Amino acid sequence: LDIKGSVTPPDIVQAIQAESAESCVVVITYDLPTAKRYHSLDNRLVLSCSAKGTEGVARLLKSGIPAANLIAFVGVYEASRDVYALLHEKRICAILGTMGNRDRKARRNGVQTYVELLQNGADILATDEVELASKAIASYLQSQAEARRAEVTPGIPVRGYALAWSDEFSGTALDMTKWGYRNLGPR
Repeated sequence: LDIKGSVTPPDIVQAIQAESAESCVVVITYDLPTAKRYHSLDNRLVLSCSAKGTEGVARLLKSGIPAANLIAFVGVYEASRDVYALLHEKRICAILGTMGNRDRKARRNGVQTYVELLQNGADILATDEVELASKAIASYLQSQAEARRAEVTPGIPVRGYALAWSDEFSGTALDMTKWGYRNLGPR
């Protein structure tokens, strides 16, 4: 919900509550005091807040608004990996605005332009090129799913991990003189 003009935060929150839309709306705020105001009016709202640079992220994290209520707008220029890392460490999604130069580049060069932004850490693209960005997101998600499948395929090494111990079983039953198990119930 991008609020423009003279509508007050209490009026916006009242309208959201009247429609029971608290779980369906993200309120876009353009400064931290406004975000804090919306949070004080309804602490269930999810707020899009500006977080440009590591200093902006630090201010956002110190704002008193829980991370679960935040989505960070990192700007229209690509944020550093440090910015994305700080946000992702707190499980906060990052919105990158691609309107203008990035969208023109994507029109010229194709979906890979957006895929690279997602690979670098952007979670949400604010774009005027919805169809092209949608294709990029689908491509990115497919490559991520393939990478996750490879990570759990037995016998395929996982980058960053080393096998510390393994045991191979050749029978049809567990040798209870060597092994035990816990029945922890249904999952």
